[in-house]
Amino acid sequence: MVEYEAEFLMLSRYARGMVASECERCVRFEDWLRDNLRVLIAPQREHEFSVLVEKVKIAEDVKHAERQNRDRERGAIRASAGGGLGPI
Repeated sequence: MVEYEAEFLMLSRYARGMVASECERCVRFEDWLRDNLRVLIAPQREHEFSVLVEKVKIAEDVKHAERQNRDRERGAIRASAGGGLGPI
């Protein structure tokens, strides 16, 4: 996410007409987010770029935690399913 923000800011300097206002910058930034983040962020209609970036970082952290929990649960299910008797 940090790399995406830096690249977006660097490239937006060359496209001043496309991202002239703070609101337009937010819209363009949202357009290039991954779908799993965009569905969380876009409905909030944030118009302040720095606030939008912080919200995306939080959403990304939440998605990462969800993935870790899901993987941990899958591991626990596999362990309990195969955790009966050992080799005979």
